[in-house]
Amino acid sequence: MTMTRRRSDRQDSAGIVPETSQVAKLQFVTFTVAEQRYGLDILMVREIRIWSGATSLPNAPAQVRGVINLRGSIIPVIDMRVMFGMAPTATSETSVVVIVAASSGLTGLLVDSVNDIIAVDASEISALPPTAGIEKESCFKGLISAGEGLVAVLDLDSVAARPSTSLAGPLTNFPETSHAA
Repeated sequence: MTMTRRRSDRQDSAGIVPETSQVAKLQFVTFTVAEQRYGLDILMVREIRIWSGATSLPNAPAQVRGVINLRGSIIPVIDMRVMFGMAPTATSETSVVVIVAASSGLTGLLVDSVNDIIAVDASEISALPPTAGIEKESCFKGLISAGEGLVAVLDLDSVAARPSTSLAGPLTNFPETSHAA
């Protein structure tokens, strides 16, 4: 195996990166929603927090569970069960919020649990079959065969950009009030 020195996130403590197919592997944090496994590009995940509640907002879309204060930043939390057309999450001790960096900013994803990290070659990500519903298909980039099941790879920017998950509409549509004296 040939070793080279270059700057990379995958360097060991000496700054050496092996030139193998492992360098080309993509890593995904996997999580569970209603007994189904999903994956997110590990580079988009900023932190994983135990569910401790959120502040509800009036007129927020159904998917938006509320907002949390993350070290001074107000972060919307999307309930992934509702996002996928299910009943809202009945939170438990395994429920977590995965804080992710989408192109629209930081967002929290409320999921049932976080499982593990998987590494795959890009060629191992299969396209979605054409029968997978158009609405949900736009939320996913593809499928990964993992063990005896599949992991659906979430298209984070697509989820965060959907009008139904945006807080911009409901938060700016307050009725104007008259301040007549």
